Amino acid sequence: MWFPLRGVADTKKHATFTIAVPTTAGTAAEVTIIYVVADPDKFRKFVCVDVGDIPDVAIVDPDMLASMPAGLTAATGMDALTHIPLRGHGSFLTCSI
Repeated sequence: MWFPLRGVADTKKHATFTIAVPTTAGTAAEVTIIYVVADPDKFRKFVCVDVGDIPDVAIVDPDMLASMPAGLTAATGMDALTHIPLRGHGSFLTCSI
């Protein structure tokens, strides 16, 4: 479900021990300082940015991703492919695939 973005705000205090389990592919929210929290009751979402909120553990379960709708799977796959040209530009972006 799509929600309008209501703003960007730094979190106010560091998270407690966090285990992240992604249910979609492509965002890398389970290993970054940026993540989105959706509030479906009020039809809104927030972008949170804080180095203290990086999850301590990330569990990537292929069975969770297998339940993604085909359209979402295709979209996240295409998003990943668009990042390939960035590979190798600068030490921060360099990684092995």
